[in-house]
Amino acid sequence: MVTWWLVAAGSAGGLALVATGLFRDRGAMGPRCPRCWYDMRGGGLRCPECGHVVWHARELLARRRRWGWVVTGGMLLVLSAALSTWQAGLVDPQAWLPPWQTLLSRTLAGAEVRIDGHRRTGEQRLRIRVGGRDRLLLPGWRLALGGQGYQAPTEVGVGQDVTGTGSPSLIVVDYSGGAHCCWTYYVLDLAPPRIVAVLDTTTAGYFDDLDDDGVYEFITADPTFDYWNASHAESPFPRVVLAFRAGRYRLAPEYMRTAPPSSADFDAWVNEARTSQSFSGSRPAPLFWGRMLDLIYGGHADLAEELFRLGWPPEIPGKHEFRADFDRTLRSSRYWPDLRLMQLSPEPH
Repeated sequence: MVTWWLVAAGSAGGLALVATGLFRDRGAMGPRCPRCWYDMRGGGLRCPECGHVVWHARELLARRRRWGWVVTGGMLLVLSAALSTWQAGLVDPQAWLPPWQTLLSRTLAGAEVRIDGHRRTGEQRLRIRVGGRDRLLLPGWRLALGGQGYQAPTEVGVGQDVTGTGSPSLIVVDYSGGAHCCWTYYVLDLAPPRIVAVLDTTTAGYFDDLDDDGVYEFITADPTFDYWNASHAESPFPRVVLAFRAGRYRLAPEYMRTAPPSSADFDAWVNEARTSQSFSGSRPAPLFWGRMLDLIYGGHADLAEELFRLGWPPEIPGKHEFRADFDRTLRSSRYWPDLRLMQLSPEPH
């Protein structure tokens, strides 16, 4: 409301100044010198004050224009118009500013690392500059430096070597902002700046040095079975461990393997699965096949097969159809090739 009063006052004042500067003097005061405005009612065409000579007497009746008033009034009108358009939401005030602004700036290993944000679109970008020149550019939406460690909010991979290559590393995390998805982890070398690995995940992960050798493993979850015969909240997300080997992150069986369940626990799982409460029609509860996935990802595919064989009640139809769909979905996982080799390779003792 106050802004509109300012617009009205500025517009009225501007119009008054322009009108006064242009039209107030109507020449009613008689003949005057058009240069210095000396009163020349005494006669003659030469001004006795400044010496200016006119050729015709009508030139002595010219109106006096106050151009300073006109300019001041015009500026008030322009300002009032700009203020009114901003107040009405017709003009974005940030449109006058540079589109990108610096959100974060750090110096790591002799390189300037910056995260910029776009004022209008919300996009972000990572820039790594060396010697005043851009060496690496990464687009994103919600960028952050450093991967989360096992004990949050431990910062991992900000200038320290996390891949074992001897070069200082930088982990950059980009979050899409979705309710259940997605995160992208960029593992970079800083000397010289380059992308070493890109880890796309549906669920957030973390970095941890599991064997204390100075090289960090990446722990995440496999989202392949998200929304498969279950809601997102009920969907199993098997644990996955990736290690940096031969220039990329690969499945690390030695960190994936788990101890097999005891005979008592396994028998309890079978008995629980065979109850009618564990099935909705011909569909087993996610807890049943979630345990199968935990066994498979823990290196015990044989026990997963045994659990499925013994746990499915004979009176429930659809056993073979369910298993075929389960196996087809499992093979669609990005980790399946390494996961399959993990089942075939003997467990080290």
